[in-house]
Parts: sequence; C-alpha cells; structure tokens
Amino acid sequence: MIGAPAPPGLVHDAPRLRRVLDALAPPRRRLPEPRRVPLPDAPHPARILELAGHPPGACLLESGGALGPVSRRTLLFLAPVASLEAFEIGPGRSELVLRAPAGDTALRWRGDPIASLETISRVMGPAAPAALPFTGGAVVSLSHELIRLIEPGAFAPLPPKAPREALLRAHFYGAALVHDRMRGRIELVESLQGAGAALLEAAARATAAGDPPPSERRPPPPPPLAPLRTLPEGVASSLGRAAYLAAVRRIQESIRAGDSYEVNLTQRLELPSAPPPPAIHAALRRLGPTPFSAFADLPGATIVSSSPERFLCARGQRIESRPIKGTRPRGAATERGALRALLSSAKDRAENLMICDLARNDLGRVARVGSVRVERLCRPERHPSVYHLVSTVSALRAAGVGPAELIRAAFPPGSMTGAPKIRTCQLIDALEPVARGPYAGALGYVSSNGNLDLSVLIRALVRREGRVTLGVGGAVTADSLPEEEYAESLAKATVPVAALRMAERG
Repeated sequence: MIGAPAPPGLVHDAPRLRRVLDALAPPRRRLPEPRRVPLPDAPHPARILELAGHPPGACLLESGGALGPVSRRTLLFLAPVASLEAFEIGPGRSELVLRAPAGDTALRWRGDPIASLETISRVMGPAAPAALPFTGGAVVSLSHELIRLIEPGAFAPLPPKAPREALLRAHFYGAALVHDRMRGRIELVESLQGAGAALLEAAARATAAGDPPPSERRPPPPPPLAPLRTLPEGVASSLGRAAYLAAVRRIQESIRAGDSYEVNLTQRLELPSAPPPPAIHAALRRLGPTPFSAFADLPGATIVSSSPERFLCARGQRIESRPIKGTRPRGAATERGALRALLSSAKDRAENLMICDLARNDLGRVARVGSVRVERLCRPERHPSVYHLVSTVSALRAAGVGPAELIRAAFPPGSMTGAPKIRTCQLIDALEPVARGPYAGALGYVSSNGNLDLSVLIRALVRREGRVTLGVGGAVTADSLPEEEYAESLAKATVPVAALRMAERG
C-alpha cells in the first residue's frame, strides 16, 4: 500500500503527485548508486521466472538468438512498486491512474502520460549516468493510439461507445535481475533498498532446484515452419481476406493521390481460446529466440512477444533505431531462393529506404546537429519464419533530452505506420476497424538514469479481458499486389499460431 488513497475524482496538483512519489520511493530508501549482487550459480532468468510461477506483475525482457549488440542482456523483474495506466478522455487529453501493488487507487489525474512515465521512473533510482542499462524504473507498453495524444489536432474524437483501450501500461520496479550473455554473468541490480528481495528469493529457489532433468531440457529449435496460408479454424479477423484486399486497393488510390508513399496495413486476429500466457511464452522460446522476446504481465494485459525489431534505444548519449521493412517467408518449400528474392526486390528495398529516411527524420528532432547517420542499410537477417531487411540509424541525443522527448519524437514506430507518418496514421485510423492497442506500439524499459530500450511490439499475443489477440500486416506501396500483401500478413502469424498449438499440446 502507498499510504492513504487519494479522494475520489481527478486531481491535478503537482504537490499531491510529489507526495505520492515520495511514498513510492522515499529518499531515504533510494540508494546513491545501485547495489550489485553477483549470482554466479543462478540459472537463466527465464528458468527463474518459470520456477517462480510467473507471479503477478512479473516481466521478462529477453535477448535471444545470435549474440550481438541488440541481443546481449536479459532483464527479469518481480514485485512492482506501483503501476500506471493512461486512457484517452478527449482530444489531446488523458486520465492517468497510479495504483499500489494491492490494487488500491493511489492517484487519478489528467496529464501527459509520457511525461509522467519519465517522472515516476526517475524516482525509482539514481539519475546519474551509469554503466548499467537499468537502474530502477519502468517496464512499459505504449499502444499505437498514443499518437492521438502526441498529435491531438490530427485525429477525430473517439466515438462515444469506443472500447476503453489503455494508451500506456507500466509497472515500476526498484530492482532487476540482469543476465549479460557476453560476459556470462547474472547479477541483481537494486536501486531501492529491499526492492530486490523477491528476485533474490526466486533466484535462490531456482539455484537450489538445479538444472532440469535431461527429458525437460530445451531441445534444439525445430526446422523453419511452413508459412501460414489460411486462417486456422475458429480464428476471427478484424478485416478478413476480401476486406483486406479492398483496403490494399484503397491505400494504392491514396498513394496515387499523393496522400502517402507507404502504409502499413494490419488485421487483428482474435482467438476463441488460448492456453495460459506462461505456456505460450515457453512455446515461443522453443520455436526460436529473438532479440526482443518478452513476457510482460502489465496492468490490464499480459503480453507475450517474439519481436525481432528495436524501435528506440538510448544508452548514455547514443540513440538508435533499427527499422525492419522487406520480408520473405522461410520454410521447406520457400527456403531456397527466398533470401535471393528479397535482396533483389526493388519494392522491398524501397520500403526499407522510406522507413529508414523516416527514422532519420525522427531522430533528427532530438539529436545533436550533424550526428544522425545510417550505420547499416538493408542488411538481411534470418528469423524463425521469415527473412527481413534491417537498417540501423543512430545519433547523439541533444543536451537535456530525456526519455519522454525521445518517445514523442519517434512514436509510433515508422515501420508500423508508413510515411509520411501523421497522414498515414490518419489513413490507418480510417481503414482499420478496431484499435491496434499494444500491437504496433512499443514494449521495453525506461530507466531512472535516462536510458531506455523499446522494441516494436510485433509477433505478439496480447491477453486482456479474457480475449487473446494477434496483430499481423505489412507495408503497402504503389507496386504492391493485394494477394501477396495478404499472404505476407498471414506468414507473419506463423510462429505465434504455432506457439499456440504447441502450448495446447503441453
């Protein structure tokens, strides 16, 4: 409990928020620098989470696949100090709800959820730069519709009966378990005194349990999956095949009219039933690790992700985005020649170039003059069911730019909107019949020291209010063939759907 609940109604005054923040993380409990406890015998954080039973509020941000700059660290979080949700209540206006772990409302107010995310994250630990990526802060999911608050004049008001979809969901933590794959080291990083107790206890139990028996050890990943070509029985789509093809043609009309260069069209798949999220998470890990895998039990939704794409990373002064555009399915029938076809495709390269240019423009708004550069352009990467073209755009952030300003400059991810961003988001708003929610937004951490690392939330299953949804889609350009675009959207559902089937079989 965070002290007495606020009185009913919305409160606006900063002093009351300040008092609540001091109750969340009293100055006497904040460590001047994080306490670091090496855990040389502890198993992988995913194993610790599994043996802990995936308790409420647990989050795992896992780096998998080939070891590299974007696939180095895994972070495990347990026992959040507080949670935050934000809901749109009108053009450019949102209601924020800050809760204690027990669920009692501590504070409601109207304000800027992105600024509040940064403000609350900063009291979770030291603000001074540190060698560590995370020094206390938040694990956060940003919904695609957050763009309605960032650009309030660009969008029509929500219909009166529109579903209440959170624009932002976050848990705040004063400690994390950090696994550095490069150094082969696991350690507790604690920024609020005592905040790491649950992590230490879970790690101790997992260490005592030892390695799983040979029959339960993780087998090698299966061969590439044949791409999904039709929707599984019982799965409902927000668009359906005919509607999707018609939407592609409407987009191409808008492109010819000069409204856009490229639009990322998506459909939401809703599953009639699904196994528990921990089982889905285990199956996704079995099918193939990715640089931004995640299990996040956030307020109002549990997200299981197998994303390959970094949206935005800030570490010290360096900021980076790695947009993905250009896709070819893998699989027994398509493996040979798929990569060659991707690399030789003028359309796929054009898609990537447009989004790469958009990322350069976004980072340029918060970067030191002259520091934006493209480090890699259209590099191929292999993932569990597809090949992708990936570019890397980096910059040095301008003085005084914090996480909130970085997010406002770049959100939503250009690879999931198209270009130009605002006009294309308006087209998406008109074409897609349901809100995207967490899908096509971002998931990751924001640290007290100003660091952040957010993935693009794709290849993700979202469970909320008893429903499980999966968003899939692809970029539409003037040269797109509607049937191919629809097939690409289904191909991107291959791994999540396979994970569901695997989890159902136990």
